[in-house]
Amino acid sequence: MAEAADKARLIRYGAVSCVNIVGHQLILTIANSVMGVPGGPANAIAATIMCVPAYLLSRNWVWEVDGKHSVTGQVLPFWIITVVGLLVSTALAALAQSLFGKGLAVNAAAFLGYFLVWVMKFFVLERLFGRVAGS
Repeated sequence: MAEAADKARLIRYGAVSCVNIVGHQLILTIANSVMGVPGGPANAIAATIMCVPAYLLSRNWVWEVDGKHSVTGQVLPFWIITVVGLLVSTALAALAQSLFGKGLAVNAAAFLGYFLVWVMKFFVLERLFGRVAGS
């Protein structure tokens, strides 16, 4: 039975990631391609905006944790992982901007940066929230 719950949690994590990616890419595109904000800062703006729904959806829907938020046990580790993803994706977005200019290359580079952190993030969050949820 635990295996089915694990699969369901992984599917929910993937769904939350899709929501986060779509929102992030939309904000990044508007900031970079429409408003002309350079790739690195545009990516940071998108990540900052999308980190709140990503945390809340991960905690409440993926791992089904409710009640008080533990700053040291949940919030801080989540934000640290988010910052790691932000740093990697922002560096790649800035590099893409310098090599290819604004547009699709910036979005692709930012996506690649987040993808590199994505798998690690699942296992860290599983450890943090799974323990609280009783998994």
